[in-house]
Amino acid sequence: CALCVGALLWIGFLFTARALQREVDLVIATELDGLRDDYDAGGLARLVEALNRRTDSWGRTGAVYLLLDSSNHKIAGNLSGWPTEERVRNGWIEFDILASERNQQVDHPVRAEVYKLDDYRLLVGTDVSEHRRIAAWLRDTTAWGIALAALLSGAIGWWYSRRVAAQVRIVAQTCESIISGDPTRRLPQRGCRDEFDQVATGLN
Repeated sequence: CALCVGALLWIGFLFTARALQREVDLVIATELDGLRDDYDAGGLARLVEALNRRTDSWGRTGAVYLLLDSSNHKIAGNLSGWPTEERVRNGWIEFDILASERNQQVDHPVRAEVYKLDDYRLLVGTDVSEHRRIAAWLRDTTAWGIALAALLSGAIGWWYSRRVAAQVRIVAQTCESIISGDPTRRLPQRGCRDEFDQVATGLN
């Protein structure tokens, strides 16, 4: 029973974590589609204009943008340069950036997608620190839930085994008394209509 509850809790956590990940990926893909439409409609000038309008998006939404030319020189965006320690996962890149938070420089994890536009490279991403905090909270909550389920299952199992053992002792002692020559002994019936009541009825 505890294994079933633990498995269900863990599956629920995995589905929730994946839903959060899909939400992030959808936001990035939608933003990237919009910028590609700007480039297709008005070329580099319109794309740069669109990126310049978004340069303050980090503070509001955690959005990250970077447009580089063929020589890897920055053209537009709110990143100072290409991330030096990027990690590629299933076609997406992840890296950390330093951002000011409560007058301190704090690392913020970013998930991003890169798209090639002719001779240019466009990086679009978003800060995923909040999503990771939620995922970590869900993971810890799930772990505590599994531990409590195991503890409760163990306690119920211990209580039930003690209860059964006590009933078995009563049956054994009564049978020994009858065998020893005391036919007046009777097994108590609790009115539960369980297996022990059936044994007591038959023996009595």
